[in-house]
Amino acid sequence: MHLNWMTSFSGNILFLKQPEHIFDKPAINKKIVEEIMFNAQVVSVFNPAPVSNTHVEISDTTNQYFYGSPELRFKTDDYVMLSTLEEFFFELIRNVVVKKEKDKYHLYLTRDHSDLYLYIPLVLLDYVPVFDIDKILYLSPEKFACIDIVNSLYIRGNLRYGGIINIISSRDDRTGVDLPRNSFYFSFKTYESHQQITCPDYEKYPGDSRIPDYRNCLFWAPNIPVDAGVTVGLDFFSSDLQGDYMVIIRGITDDGQVIHGECSFTVK
Repeated sequence: MHLNWMTSFSGNILFLKQPEHIFDKPAINKKIVEEIMFNAQVVSVFNPAPVSNTHVEISDTTNQYFYGSPELRFKTDDYVMLSTLEEFFFELIRNVVVKKEKDKYHLYLTRDHSDLYLYIPLVLLDYVPVFDIDKILYLSPEKFACIDIVNSLYIRGNLRYGGIINIISSRDDRTGVDLPRNSFYFSFKTYESHQQITCPDYEKYPGDSRIPDYRNCLFWAPNIPVDAGVTVGLDFFSSDLQGDYMVIIRGITDDGQVIHGECSFTVK
């Protein structure tokens, strides 16, 4: 078995400590890795009920956009389909002015505020800045899901923009438009959305004894409210795998202090 991985972090910056990779630890050897991967494949094949990883839907989606809630949102499916994005702006979005200067197209936002027209807007395609407007104006509107408009002066540090125009593609693929020069896509794993993970309860649902339970993670509870001086008990069932299991507890106190604890138990 051979494992390869690549890091997205530069090793040339001395004052930045790179995150330690789990496979760099001597305790994680080849046998343990093979066993974990084998167990995961067995679970994926037999899928012992009622294990589920269901995402909890968050009703407030404001924080998904760095500019907050857009003042205007135009869904392309709600309007008659025009041939180009330029026509869509001209016919349907009166707040956006398409102007040609020196053989180059530019977009401007209009409003009662006279200072809005003094600055060019920040034009985005799937949240990435677009510097050559000509590349997107001749595209078909059916390739886009919606267009968000922030029709007010947007200030970010020393930068001032005459609003924001964010064009969101239907497939999140920039509709084939290349990235700006010297730009690259990087995928970073950050905070994940809240999940509800249901572990099997063999007392209520005995299930089929012929179906193996090879779970590597026996119990996961992301939100356990605990009051001071109160003992909280947590019950769960082990899998069919014998061996040592680690218990990791992390939490945050009311005053923002991070707590951490570990222990272990053995299944024979």
